[in-house]
Amino acid sequence: MDHADLGKNIDQESPVVETCSSLEKIFKNDDAHLEPIRWWFLSSTFPMIAGTLGPVASAFSICALAQPWRQHLIPGGDVQEAPFVANPSWLTIANAIQLIIAITSNMFLLLNMAGRVRFSLAQPITIGGWYISAICRISLSATAAGPLLKAIKFPEKELIWSQAFYYGVWAAILYFFDASLMALTFWGASSGHYGKDFMLTFSKRTLMLQTIMFQLYLLIGAYVFSKVEDWNYLDAIYWADVTFFTVGFGDYAPTTTLGRALLMPQKSTPRAWRTPLPSPKGGEDATQDGPDHNTQG
Repeated sequence: MDHADLGKNIDQESPVVETCSSLEKIFKNDDAHLEPIRWWFLSSTFPMIAGTLGPVASAFSICALAQPWRQHLIPGGDVQEAPFVANPSWLTIANAIQLIIAITSNMFLLLNMAGRVRFSLAQPITIGGWYISAICRISLSATAAGPLLKAIKFPEKELIWSQAFYYGVWAAILYFFDASLMALTFWGASSGHYGKDFMLTFSKRTLMLQTIMFQLYLLIGAYVFSKVEDWNYLDAIYWADVTFFTVGFGDYAPTTTLGRALLMPQKSTPRAWRTPLPSPKGGEDATQDGPDHNTQG
């Protein structure tokens, strides 16, 4: 038997095998470098995102509770003038219970970030409360396809869903998203990849508190302007939000003397507590926020 060509084939293939082995080591080395960053996202970035969007979701729940979900739009009529159809009492009660659960979840997360409540106690309450809120909001929104349709006393084609209904839908999405982020953070801590605490600087720990203050400012300010200008409350929230972040779209504007006098304070006051957050590589205590500090082993 002639094996002359076998040695030649081995010589040709061996560099390829060595190259593949080298590439595999390089990829594993890259993964090793990326591993701390992944856990840093779970221990630092995810809580910041959830802490920011949690109060927003609760503000949306307040908007969903503030007005009825249904309106009667006569063909050819103006949607701004469409009368509201009162919510059934069970819907209002369910909305209120869900809001209480969500606010409780937010408070436990805030206290956990402030170091007042243990991570192992606060996170199950926060995650569970947000998931319950998401399920509750989805279930309530689903009634639009059944009970809320049967109770109307006019043709179904004349029914439209108000802003409050869509605020509830978006609240459900945010609750589920926030709960999922915190579930990943809790899983990472329980697995021992980092300590059972948020690896955040003082400035970043106050982000949730700033968000809560801003949401309260918008909701209360919108209520004041809705009374002064005789606006729909949710329209006033839209106006307050747009006025603060832009120069305004011109669709809503104060027309009363009192409303115009309150405009500049309303627009400029929140800027007093808005402070820029330091970058992970800057600031006096930024070194405590890096991936090397958060990971173990």
